[in-house]
Amino acid sequence: MESQQNCIWTLWLGEMLVHIVAQLPMILSHQRPPGRVDVQEVGSRWVSVSWGAPYSGHAPISHYVIQFREEETTLGGGMSSWNNVTVGGNIHKARLGTLRPATSYKLRLLAVNEVGAGPPSESTLALTLQEASLSELLQWRDPGIPSGVPGNSAPSTAPQQVRTVRGHRLEVTLTSLHQFTCYEVTVRAFNQVGSGPASPTQSVTTLEGVPDMAPQDLRCSALSPQSVRVRRVPPPIEHHNGVIEGYNVLYKHISFQGGMGSDVEIKETTNLETNLHGLAKFANYSVRVLAFTTAGEGVRSNPVHCTTEEDVPGPPEQIKALAMTSDSIMVAWTRPLEPNGNIIKYNVYYHSLLRKDEHKETVFGDRELTYEVRRLKEFQQYEFWVTASTIIGEGQSSIKVPQAPVSRVPARIASFSRRVVGGAGQEHYVSMPWRGSS
Repeated sequence: MESQQNCIWTLWLGEMLVHIVAQLPMILSHQRPPGRVDVQEVGSRWVSVSWGAPYSGHAPISHYVIQFREEETTLGGGMSSWNNVTVGGNIHKARLGTLRPATSYKLRLLAVNEVGAGPPSESTLALTLQEASLSELLQWRDPGIPSGVPGNSAPSTAPQQVRTVRGHRLEVTLTSLHQFTCYEVTVRAFNQVGSGPASPTQSVTTLEGVPDMAPQDLRCSALSPQSVRVRRVPPPIEHHNGVIEGYNVLYKHISFQGGMGSDVEIKETTNLETNLHGLAKFANYSVRVLAFTTAGEGVRSNPVHCTTEEDVPGPPEQIKALAMTSDSIMVAWTRPLEPNGNIIKYNVYYHSLLRKDEHKETVFGDRELTYEVRRLKEFQQYEFWVTASTIIGEGQSSIKVPQAPVSRVPARIASFSRRVVGGAGQEHYVSMPWRGSS
């Protein structure tokens, strides 16, 4: 049932009757299953997919999770685990990389809103293309041996590796070769008497593949509040499988609270040292690197994590001043939306509107978000504002709010409003502290 209701509580505070009105928002629900994933393009090691926007359940979709796994069962008879790729809620396409050639994959999609992940879509099958870089076709001319000759032989890379072709075939495909490797090949014919002279040596190089090992010794260090430096060394030369054209640095903001964070961003570079700029302040980032050739992207490295440096914080998000007695005011505030570091103290400022004499009080730590200013003059108007500080320094000021001490104080809610989200049937408890004389 989807509805919106007002609930009213009535209570006595001393001699005053207080009415508290709370509006219960529309119940949120999980989404319906998204439509099937559409396969747009297929390579030997990647697949491009797209999808439409599903029903969101009265809450905007925060992100999508594309899941894929090989269709074949594992050696133990079970299915392989799902691999996840996450994109933002306003994105409806993705490219899945680091797949295996000539392999069938199952793909499905989940949409996530504030309530959680909805049911998955129906599975879609995608078959990656084959790679032709591990074989070479050899052709030669018949040397004019009389009919009835048993066959020809074509040795490959080394004398001990020989392929024998029976009959009158004039070509053979050599398989299981190494990628991007030069081979020397000769062909000789033979009959019942023995083998003839070898043909001139022919050099042939297999096609490029993708690097089958990730870059090594990946390191990440902070440069400033909004930049980090990423260093690595190339994969071992025997794992290049081609000419390395460059590197993709994949980085993602990871929330300190364990949330999903941002989408993966990619920076392409040819250098072994890369600076990432425009990052969030005092934010944790996960960084991975891969090398690529003209054949495609190679194996991704294991992630490393680094945190940008601290900076001065932004302003406290909200502030209010409540009259407590004839000579005191309660100042309450909320934490900055952008703390940009560990908050070590709050600074409470106030002055009289008559004299503009500024005063400052300090609240150490980040747990206490109220302060009672005393020794004020009754009925005199004051302005109050708050700043936060990190080890870097003092941040921006909140807005200024006016208030005057009075002896007769009405009941007031001291806390700030906040949104509580939950699914249908879940229980939630909300405390509502207030201030007032008894």
